[in-house]
Amino acid sequence: MATDMKRFTLTVTPETVQYLDELKQKEFYDKPYSAMYRYIIDMGIKCIQSGGGKQRREA
Repeated sequence: MATDMKRFTLTVTPETVQYLDELKQKEFYDKPYSAMYRYIIDMGIKCIQSGGGKQRREA
């Protein structure tokens, strides 16, 4: 594994957990959770960069 990777902790709602569990079963059943999370983050970044995420969501 690459040594330049960073770790972080994320707190999510129960609804998000349910969605992530369903996504894991359907699309990432043969991959680790970390690969799924990296994919989701990468797609979100690309969406924002392309203008698809114009409305900023406050946490």
